[in-house]
Amino acid sequence: MFYLIGADHAPALLKWREAEELARLAEFLAIPRPGQADAVFAPPFRGRTLKGSPLDVSASQIRERVKAGRRIDHLTPPAVAEAIHNYHLYL
Repeated sequence: MFYLIGADHAPALLKWREAEELARLAEFLAIPRPGQADAVFAPPFRGRTLKGSPLDVSASQIRERVKAGRRIDHLTPPAVAEAIHNYHLYL
């Protein structure tokens, strides 16, 4: 199983709840923020950094915009924005 995280969260994985179990079950894909270095995964975590053009948007920003009733269609693919709307996610 893969989990997608911001590269800035990789160093904190050891502090996550049930970290050892999570490390055993999952591999992480990290997306760096603009100007940020590749993620460093402390053992026992496994992961890699995705390459490409990093986006300057976070899941927290998307959740905040949804709660405030603001648009997110310019921040996500259309299918993601539609799913968030249809399933009332982040409300």
